[in-house]
Amino acid sequence: MGNSITTSIMASTSSTSSNATIAVIGFDKMKDIVTQIQEKGREGCGYCVIDVRNNSEFNRDGPLFDKAEFLPTPIIRQFWSLKKNVFELNDEEFQKEFGFR
Repeated sequence: MGNSITTSIMASTSSTSSNATIAVIGFDKMKDIVTQIQEKGREGCGYCVIDVRNNSEFNRDGPLFDKAEFLPTPIIRQFWSLKKNVFELNDEEFQKEFGFR
């Protein structure tokens, strides 16, 4: 139990929303994905890691790693209040809203 990850870690295996699959993964798989991103880049390995936390947590602890994208939980809540799911936006909408895809 030496790992400090306490939330589910999810990864999409496709860059196109209509074909994306999302799965809960474990700590070891997450480490493998991070290594792949650092070695090949996001486009080269097909993964995008999104760091979903409150701004205060991000500011206190810093990013998960240098190539992770940050999506603050208040933004997700704002979309939910409008009856929208951030993770169901198409690529263009997501890029427009958050600056990455």
